[in-house]
Amino acid sequence: MEMVFERQQQERQWLASRVTRQYREEGQEIAEFEEALRKWANGCPLCRFKKSQYQHQLEDCTHPEIAAVLQGVQTMTQEVQGKKRFAKFSCCFDCGVPQLICQKWRQKDEQGWFEKIKGVECQYKGVLISTVVVISRETDIIWKWMKDDSIDGDNPEAVYPWFGRKVMWGKMEATKLCKVFHGLTQMVNADR
Repeated sequence: MEMVFERQQQERQWLASRVTRQYREEGQEIAEFEEALRKWANGCPLCRFKKSQYQHQLEDCTHPEIAAVLQGVQTMTQEVQGKKRFAKFSCCFDCGVPQLICQKWRQKDEQGWFEKIKGVECQYKGVLISTVVVISRETDIIWKWMKDDSIDGDNPEAVYPWFGRKVMWGKMEATKLCKVFHGLTQMVNADR
């Protein structure tokens, strides 16, 4: 009986340490995500990715690929934001960033409810989608991630809602789009 109790106690300790480690790792990912948001919000994501002079906005870019990128951003924005495919309470619907991070929102109470702050704009509007469109043009990893989630990458009616799915990231509500942004920007950082 004592051995059974001891084994159960060890299993509980192992599980508790595993959960603690997972929250620590996810906390590190969220910090990296916020840093990437700040970095990619500063100038043209296409030129930043191409390692060109990027001190202009995407709309003012003269890079030869800009027309295709702008079309991709417009399509994804319409499909995800325009068709309201973000899951309820998963993010700020204006920028896609978790409400916990977007300055347009403040936490109302300890349960995690948020409310909009009047007169405040999103600090990362357009950053997630434009960066994902730019980087995804150079890699097929997103299609692998979709396949891992049993999503048919050839079906827009499956793809765009996938980006808007709610995920729990640490103790923060977010979307797949945020996780994709994080994964892609980490890949870019590793390559440089």
